[in-house]
Amino acid sequence: MAKECATCRYFTAYYQKAYHQFLRTDCGNCFKHKKRVEKHGACEEWEYRGYFKRNLNNFINSLDKAISDISAVKLILEEDREEKNK
Repeated sequence: MAKECATCRYFTAYYQKAYHQFLRTDCGNCFKHKKRVEKHGACEEWEYRGYFKRNLNNFINSLDKAISDISAVKLILEEDREEKNK
């Protein structure tokens, strides 16, 4: 892997608005040096950008927990509404 700015963890690309999409430009912002840089540039501060792997099982478990939490809140609100109607 080439140690260029486009693959550095401190680099964020600039995008240009097109008709119905955004196009990535050849430059971006370096948060380490706080300046505009070209994506093919390089420096001694380069660090690997660690990409996370998407795990479908973790995603499904997180959604299941969120649904359970929302259901619990729904029950509490329904009980509160029933008490107020009495």
